Amino acid sequence: MRVRFFQMAGDYPDQAAEYLEHAARQFQRDPGRAARLESLRWKPDVSGRWDHTFHEIGPLPDYAFDPVPPVVIAHCLDQVARATERISAVAREINVRHAHSRALPIHLDMST
Repeated sequence: MRVRFFQMAGDYPDQAAEYLEHAARQFQRDPGRAARLESLRWKPDVSGRWDHTFHEIGPLPDYAFDPVPPVVIAHCLDQVARATERISAVAREINVRHAHSRALPIHLDMST
């Protein structure tokens, strides 16, 4: 059963590396360039995929496998994906605001 879980979730590390690198690029020094990077949309749904895989396998004797650890791991992986999406969205918003504020001319009123 463990083998099936890791086969099912085997694409997650590559996805995570790609999406985390994208989020990291949103924290570059040039907010204009960083603002052009779109927010991430990452829905790996490890929990749903595991649920589907587990039900495909069919019933197992109670002593054969504890289903709780894979469920917890899948849930944690989905939480990492959601957190990465939120970080990316916040970084994009900061970059857009910062790039926009740098593009506005500054007018100082020296008449007083």
